[in-house]
Amino acid sequence: MPTLISGSTGVNKITDGTIVNADIASGAAIDGSKINSSFGKVLQVVQFIDTSYSGTTSTSYVTTTLTKNITAISSTSKFLVTAAINGMYLNAGSTGAQGFWKLAVNGGDFSGANTNHHSESGRAALIGEHDSVTLHMLDTVSKTAGTTHTYAVYLKTNGNLVKYGDTAGTSAITIMEIES
Repeated sequence: MPTLISGSTGVNKITDGTIVNADIASGAAIDGSKINSSFGKVLQVVQFIDTSYSGTTSTSYVTTTLTKNITAISSTSKFLVTAAINGMYLNAGSTGAQGFWKLAVNGGDFSGANTNHHSESGRAALIGEHDSVTLHMLDTVSKTAGTTHTYAVYLKTNGNLVKYGDTAGTSAITIMEIES
């Protein structure tokens, strides 16, 4: 049986757990102090969509055009970084091309870990082969609030030409700052 709340009955007559979602008006707001803060909240999302076309034969890591800056809002945040790379690994004459991809922050690996590397080997001889690479990394190293950090995708090859960002699509890097 529903309880009518009026000036004489008061809200102290309602037992905890008896109000269900259907009983709350769709426009009602819940005070932020009533929400469990043990889970993270997304503070900001930044993204760079890359439509350029580039390539390298470098056997040392070089910065790609997939680079994005973010200014930390909180010093206790974590940063979830995702890069979706549209790559063309082979061109005529580059049989056996291999691309080795990694994500980095401020020019260095995340916490010195090598888990962010990805390798692709070419599989065709005379025609270009389209493929894509997706990299994900959670940066848990604390950042000072108000400081800007650069996240970038790096690429090296086995000496054969590796191209990315061709006309088959675009590439993107997305960074989410998550309050922890």
